Amino acid sequence: MAASAPGGAVFAPAADGLVAATELARGPWNPGEAHGGAPAALIAGAVEAVDQDFAVTRLAFDFFGPVPLDVPLRVTTELRRPGKRLQLVEAVLRGPDRDLMRAQAVLQRRSAQDAPPSPGPAAPPGHQGDFAEHPGLVLHADDPDRPRGFFPDAMEIRVVDGAPGTGAATAWFCLQADVLPGTPPSPVQRAVAAADFANGLSYRVPIAEWLFVNTDLTVHLSRDPVGKWIALAARTDLGDAGAGLAAGTLFDERGRIGTVAQSLFVARR
Repeated sequence: MAASAPGGAVFAPAADGLVAATELARGPWNPGEAHGGAPAALIAGAVEAVDQDFAVTRLAFDFFGPVPLDVPLRVTTELRRPGKRLQLVEAVLRGPDRDLMRAQAVLQRRSAQDAPPSPGPAAPPGHQGDFAEHPGLVLHADDPDRPRGFFPDAMEIRVVDGAPGTGAATAWFCLQADVLPGTPPSPVQRAVAAADFANGLSYRVPIAEWLFVNTDLTVHLSRDPVGKWIALAARTDLGDAGAGLAAGTLFDERGRIGTVAQSLFVARR
């Protein structure tokens, strides 16, 4: 069994089988609300638990509202389409009085195949073995009085191409905290947690002047990720009617593993 990740857990057990988001889930918009990648990883783990013989190939999340910290939460799953080769699972994250997130998942049975996998592009630059070559591109927060949060306390991020705030950037992500205490993040949870940073990595308008909040998250995976580090090459495009799209490609140490897309609500503060 893999060792638990250092740095605590993003969610803590609560009474009656519920959980609560800890300070390690905190997001950038409101100190009392979670980063979207935190509950997305929690839900992904619940979906994976439905049937270990099936691989998650798509997760489509709808955000009904912010996920608060320190309140009881429950994740439920329902097998909407059982099958020997393909299954559809719906998962819901519910707060004390309403649903907060929903995920529609596609699962496919794991099996050997005759068709050779596509070679695909190599992983992006700055793989974890080469991070020493990018000492100036480590994202961090140096304010000792800042509240702890999903980034940078649960998620380590190393930018290796472009720069946040320019509309396009590539970075490697490592989820350092357990999602639930004593349970190391699964490869799919690591990919989903990293995927939700597409918007925050590739934004193109000043944070102090604009809101650009993702209203959903869709992740497609062609295979299970390998290793603890997930790379994301992301780009944001903004329209002229208060909407935008953040999209990108996901990689692990062996190469491309999938894609991510987020619809954005964009408005001046």
